[in-house]
Amino acid sequence: MSGEIQTALEKDGVVVAKSTIRRYLNINELHGQVARKKPLLCQCHKKV
Repeated sequence: MSGEIQTALEKDGVVVAKSTIRRYLNINELHGQVARKKPLLCQCHKKV
């Protein structure tokens, strides 16, 4: 979300860091969440 906001602002000629955008979103209780990375299963973990 912050990346989208950053590119939209850059089109208008405003340069803002992603951390600044995230900080202001956080202040306004718009928290971004990222899914946790899960390890891939290998053949030794798969039991048929």
